[in-house]
Amino acid sequence: MNKFTLFFYDKQLEKLYQSQSLQQIRIMHFNLLSKGFMGSFIFRCITYLLNADLIRFYPNLSMLIFFILIEIFLTRHNLNLRILSVIVNHVLTLFFYLFDEEVDIAIAHLKGVNQMGSSFLITMGSEFPEALLQVTSISIIRIIFILKQSIGLNIYPIAALLFVSISQLFFLYKYNQAMRAQFMLIQKDQQWERILRQLIDKQSYIMLNFNENSFQFEYFMAQNFKNCLKNKEDIINFFKEAQYQKESLNNYLYHQMKEYQQKRIDLYRKEILVKQQKELVKLEFSIFFANQPTILMVFHKPKLRLQNNLQTIKNIDFFQYFVQLIKCLKKRLKSKPNYINFMKKIRIIEIYHNLQISWEQTSLQEINLFNIISEQSKYFPNIKILINIQKSITLKTNLDILSLILFKIFSNTNTYIIKLRYTQSEEDRIQLIFSGNFISSVVLQFFHFQKEFLSRFVTLTKITNHSIYISFEKNPYIPFTGKEINRL
Repeated sequence: MNKFTLFFYDKQLEKLYQSQSLQQIRIMHFNLLSKGFMGSFIFRCITYLLNADLIRFYPNLSMLIFFILIEIFLTRHNLNLRILSVIVNHVLTLFFYLFDEEVDIAIAHLKGVNQMGSSFLITMGSEFPEALLQVTSISIIRIIFILKQSIGLNIYPIAALLFVSISQLFFLYKYNQAMRAQFMLIQKDQQWERILRQLIDKQSYIMLNFNENSFQFEYFMAQNFKNCLKNKEDIINFFKEAQYQKESLNNYLYHQMKEYQQKRIDLYRKEILVKQQKELVKLEFSIFFANQPTILMVFHKPKLRLQNNLQTIKNIDFFQYFVQLIKCLKKRLKSKPNYINFMKKIRIIEIYHNLQISWEQTSLQEINLFNIISEQSKYFPNIKILINIQKSITLKTNLDILSLILFKIFSNTNTYIIKLRYTQSEEDRIQLIFSGNFISSVVLQFFHFQKEFLSRFVTLTKITNHSIYISFEKNPYIPFTGKEINRL
């Protein structure tokens, strides 16, 4: 921005500003003033005509015709409007001094005040260069008039006029500067909004504003939701019904926002796993303040995180042929000391490979617990599993998820015997208790590392060096689709 003219150096930006200010402010401002002057001169013409004061009637009639022509020929082009504002202000000033003299001192004073007010209003709707021209030239006209018409020379009124004119210019400079700064801020906000959309183009996200007057969250923007959250009502219902740590998402976000305000945190960002009926979704939200508190909430799909730089085989067909080849060589290799460890590594790679597909496609099966434990224990011949369960247990879960958990527990034990028992902690949960001697820190780190992926199926409720409590969902959570909202 040029510090003298206040024009933007970017010509396209200046053109956009002039266009928007023309449409939103200046046309309305100028039309209101023009119609007001037309009404005033119509009234004056009628008054002078009824009083047969033709000397004053014709100048006022000329001014009325002048404003009628302005209304007719105003093309609303920016340059024309800016020039017309300058012309109107000067014409009104000259008319006041040349054709609108008053003998009555009180009336003359009131007309002077009205003329000053009219001149100021016209100047307010002008750009600073035109305002500078108008204030300067009209002040010169007033000084010339005073010098010619005044009987005696009095410096005080002229000095006061100069002070008022300079103060007016200072105010107009700051006013126009503030208007342009606000325009720049709006453009930056819109630019960041476009950048934000590009950064999370393929992500599903919601933007909310918090209205501190109504004390409610207000929907602002939502993108990339195909089959859910199609309208404002769906979004509001989701925030009311979804829960995090047994608290509604709506209340949780409100408390987080208040914490943000109190602590004045520069960057407030959190990731949470939210439950909506039997659906589960990972949310990442950030809070920031503009004119009002705003929350950006991105919907993520939890992913299995790989440890120890474990690499999966991307070519599925090649991987399947490779596994079949290993199985064919089983009889020949099983007498070798490293065969078990080798097969264990192949199995863990296979599990991770199967779990790298989309979270929505992680299939659920009815799995017999005895069978899967027997199958996985083959990879750990030095460990004996004692199952203290009288009846058969069937879990509705994912085979690879359960296998991965068993592998992690069996791989981190210092005992030759692991006891397993079963309790039903809640109606919708089955709890398995592993007893033995475990490296609890490694197992705990695994569950913490894979929390967002495993939480759909299983939760680690308690762990020590001698026991591990794992709670399985009888009906695991499904990935968030929004269907549960539509059923409410």
